[in-house]
Amino acid sequence: MKPDGSGLRKLTDDPASDSQPGWSPDGRRLVFLSNRDRVAHAPRDIYTMRADGSDVQRLTKPFGRDLMGHGHWHPSWSPDGRHIVFIAGRNFESKDVFIMDADGRNVRAVRPHVAHEGHPAWSPDGSRIAFVSNRTGSLDIFTTDIRGKKLRNLTQDVGQNHYPAWSPDGDSIVFSSRRGDGQLHLYAMASDGSDVRLLFDRARYQSSPVWSPDGRHIAFVHVPPPTGDLYILDTHTGEATQVTDHPRIDSNPDWFDPRYARVVSPARKWSVTWAWLKGGFTAP
Repeated sequence: MKPDGSGLRKLTDDPASDSQPGWSPDGRRLVFLSNRDRVAHAPRDIYTMRADGSDVQRLTKPFGRDLMGHGHWHPSWSPDGRHIVFIAGRNFESKDVFIMDADGRNVRAVRPHVAHEGHPAWSPDGSRIAFVSNRTGSLDIFTTDIRGKKLRNLTQDVGQNHYPAWSPDGDSIVFSSRRGDGQLHLYAMASDGSDVRLLFDRARYQSSPVWSPDGRHIAFVHVPPPTGDLYILDTHTGEATQVTDHPRIDSNPDWFDPRYARVVSPARKWSVTWAWLKGGFTAP
């Protein structure tokens, strides 16, 4: 859909749960998660499809309970389109950052650890990855080079920190944090962890921020109970505009194309015991 909420289009229509969509750099394909080839509520694998929803290809498969047996999470294309970073792990307590080729080959762990890690995000030049880890005892945001050699803790805060995303110029990182009042609000910091500033703190929950290609706006999920919708924040004025309004929850927005600034997001589908993300949307 477009940033004003118009042009909504459904890309997937499968009984399974489809979630966490992300654009390829050239805009021709989307990467996403699905359990469509497994039993209901099973761990999810990584797929890609064309921008119109056709040509769905599965990139990952279950490796058993000893490796990636609990599914894959948070896939994201590298800026050059050659690789995909994602999260996988042996159990819910131990998950690592992995990189694979865009066709699903040559899977490798970036920096294996017994900690729980998540939300990997590429720097604009593709040289570094920001991610969340509890390896220090609290959920902090780290960066590392793609070989896993240069690890740095950016937040070092007792509050939980989530969803890092780089600005297009690589100078800043936007993220969600529970510091302060304990609610999840939007913050930004310099890419070295300095100059932390609050961006948006209305209601109690803001997540999944992502910068627009021109660096002026940030799309994010704002959740005033009992629902949640997509908003776009103008970083110059501090004003946020609501772009979706639906009784189910929209999440995981992703920008594409600096000329048209389109956003893709899944919409929530409820199962028996919890909510599953469902579907993907883009402007025609």
